[in-house]
Order: sequence, then structure tokens, then C-alpha cells
Amino acid sequence: MVALLVAVGVIGYSLFSDAQRDAAAYAANLRAAKDMGVPSGFTRDAERSTGTNQAQVTYAATAACSGRCPAQVLATMRWVQAQQGVASAQFADPDSSRCLPTADGCIITVAPSRMFHGPLIRHASVRVVEGRFLLRIDVG
Repeated sequence: MVALLVAVGVIGYSLFSDAQRDAAAYAANLRAAKDMGVPSGFTRDAERSTGTNQAQVTYAATAACSGRCPAQVLATMRWVQAQQGVASAQFADPDSSRCLPTADGCIITVAPSRMFHGPLIRHASVRVVEGRFLLRIDVG
């Protein structure tokens, strides 16, 4: 019986420690995302955990958008490329008219810099929802 109580205590402590470590990692990633600032012409729209300790932040363009949204596409790509830890970034599909209105949007392929060791953009995408141009990044 004592062994069972000890085992339960060890498992409970381990789960608690893991939860604390996960919360700390998410907080650090969210802080890093906030330190990146906001793309010009955008506002911070939402933030949440991805479930893998990464911080997911969504930015919304302040101007309405329809069609290809060239100004917003260019602004977001320049902003992503300028972030610390990003060696390069490019759209997986260069024709934004096909992917912007889809549920996944246009995926931005981000290659991390080998020299940077802090939280960085791991995934990015842009999409248009009801005339709103959205940029979503995952930082971790």
C-alpha cells in the first residue's frame, strides 16, 4: 500500500512538473511572438497555444481585402522575412488567388536560421475570411 501511494505521488509530481514546464515554454514563446511586434497595417487579433507549447498569434489587416490582396501579401511576407531566426520565407503556392480563400490559406514556408537559438516562427499562413486578411504564425 505504501509503495502504491509513493508511486501515485511520483506520477502526480511528474505530471505537475511537466505541466509547469509546458506552461513556461508557452509563456516564453508567446513573449517572443509579442516581441516581434505587429506587421504594419495590422492589429493583433488572437493568440492561443497550439498544444505543443508553441504560441499561435493571428494578425488582421486593418484594411478590407478582396481578391489577391497584393499589398497585404507583400507586407506579411516582408514582415515574416525580417524576423529573427528566419533564414528565408516563401509561399508554397505563388498564386495567392487559389489559396487565400481556402480553409488553410496560403502556407508560408519558413526556413529557420541555423545560427539562431531562440523561439522563432515555425509556421505561417495567410488567408481571407469574410473580407478580412489574416496572418497566422506559430512561434516556438
